Amino acid sequence: MLVAVLPIRGSLASGDRDVVREMLHHRLATLEMRVVDNAWVDRRLASAGLIDPRDELVSDALEPEAVCRALDVDGYVVGSEFEKCSTDLWLYYRRSLRGHLELWNRNGDRVWWSQHSKARSGGLLVQSGQVYKALRDTSARGAPIEFVRNIEGLLDDMIGTLPEPHEASAPDVMSEPTIHAVAIDRGQEDLWSVRIVTVAGATVTFAIDGREGYPMTEAKPGEYVGSYVRTPTPIESRDPRVSSVVVIDRFGHRAHIKPGSRAWPSATPVGGQR
Repeated sequence: MLVAVLPIRGSLASGDRDVVREMLHHRLATLEMRVVDNAWVDRRLASAGLIDPRDELVSDALEPEAVCRALDVDGYVVGSEFEKCSTDLWLYYRRSLRGHLELWNRNGDRVWWSQHSKARSGGLLVQSGQVYKALRDTSARGAPIEFVRNIEGLLDDMIGTLPEPHEASAPDVMSEPTIHAVAIDRGQEDLWSVRIVTVAGATVTFAIDGREGYPMTEAKPGEYVGSYVRTPTPIESRDPRVSSVVVIDRFGHRAHIKPGSRAWPSATPVGGQR
């Protein structure tokens, strides 16, 4: 299943919400889910008018079909009501965190939700002989550690209730884009045309004769064309060769692919690069 993690909502500070989101992204990625890049999600949500300049969702009532359509995903996870509470009484401390997660699909169905809380306590009132540990954990440095531990525990408990993941419905989207074909044809004089076949909806550039950054246009899904004017003509008579290709797919996955790598086509097609 191809999913996105939306910005976290709640009373947590912006930086804390970002930490929760990044850790949630990591937890989901360890499952049989394909999770798109958070920065890419924010750019697409902003262009669709669904988040404001502070990267916060503009509405509490999201339309799942519209969100999935804007992100081109099978579903998304959104977190809300995330808040933390801290209690300090001499050498006793308590750190708690609570939150709510939901998984929505492109059909507008809420297929999973979980609401949970996590707390850690310590100090003399909990167990004797822990004076130094309590002092350390209630210091300015210790509190963030407890917060991160609470996030880990909270997310583990919540994600542990997720239903079994389904097969991804977008097999053309790869975490590491590959090149299926590279072809170069000579036109008039020193004009050469380059054709590259890779994933659809990507941004593709190529390097040739040691020069990089030549853009390509998607002529049809997955097939990109570009041109190269070879001036001045090198002394050697060999034809130009593509030395690398950069592919950034529509989910922000990037690959810098060179001949000889596993992502490069194993055989040159007929009429292709010479």
